[in-house]
Amino acid sequence: YVTAETFSDGTGSIGTGLSNMNRDGGGVYARRCQGIGFTDTGGGCRFRFSPLNLDFAKYAIEGFAFWARGYEPVSVRVNLADTTSVNVDGSCSVALSCTSDCCNDHYGVDIALDDTWRRYEIRLEDLTRERGNGPPLPFDPSRVFRIEFRGPLDTWFGFYLYDLEFIRCL
Repeated sequence: YVTAETFSDGTGSIGTGLSNMNRDGGGVYARRCQGIGFTDTGGGCRFRFSPLNLDFAKYAIEGFAFWARGYEPVSVRVNLADTTSVNVDGSCSVALSCTSDCCNDHYGVDIALDDTWRRYEIRLEDLTRERGNGPPLPFDPSRVFRIEFRGPLDTWFGFYLYDLEFIRCL
């Protein structure tokens, strides 16, 4: 199962919903994500997998694709959260032997959205750590539990997400 939800660092405000925004040749509804005023790690929309981990390696998943557009041009960070980058029962601190803030140092990519619907493909080999804190620990494709779409800090943002799909090696 996949659950759509919002996330926030607690410093700004986030809004979400379903919009009746159909793209050319596409479906009826898109996930709307908007926010303002974040000053720490930010906020946005995410898709959480249940059970906890989606084993990308087991299912030969090489990446994922989605359609997106901004209300206006906006930079969005797309992260894959695995249990080595998120504090699940202290696992990221223990795994990284952290002496500083190593948790939430996700692997992901930055994308630029404009106000036109476009299809984006994110491949696992294109992922980089966001901050590079602590000793490098490789991305673990067997322990992915959510995909995050985070808006920029200190400014208003708004974007739509549609038709998330996995790219498999057959």
